Amino acid sequence: MRIGEMRSCKISDVKIEVEKLTGKEVLIISNIDGKRGKGMCQSFYGAVAPFKRILERRSIKEPSKCDEKLFLIHHRIMFNQILEKTNLKVTSTKPPMKRDFVSLRSTYICFRLLNGVPIYEIANNCRTSVAVIQEHYAKPLGGVLMKNINKTNIEGWDY
Repeated sequence: MRIGEMRSCKISDVKIEVEKLTGKEVLIISNIDGKRGKGMCQSFYGAVAPFKRILERRSIKEPSKCDEKLFLIHHRIMFNQILEKTNLKVTSTKPPMKRDFVSLRSTYICFRLLNGVPIYEIANNCRTSVAVIQEHYAKPLGGVLMKNINKTNIEGWDY
């Protein structure tokens, strides 16, 4: 989700479901209202436990009826505090670059690409276009995605 989309996300917009292929729990987030209109997305597996902790901490018994915002304070503020306390706010690259909340979206997209998830599925789940992912995320990976593009298994070919 984009930052603006997370601001209006309510507890009732998030449902825990079991993924049919793996049998693992994921979050299905619906009623996302943002840049690309209304829509939904699916979380990665690791998001379920923190969501359950939020429900427990706030004593929410019926999440489907709860209209509280998912993030009570701006999630960007919380994330920046975590980055600063763990000394991860600035990269060790030359020149150093600052990390921010948008870094999570970029990391998610790049990890999905590197793990072989079809680019169309990533674009659909992230509510963006294939062209944007190719230009802004896949391109900086510099050929890692295409390492087998010229691989041939035809006898007699030396390429």
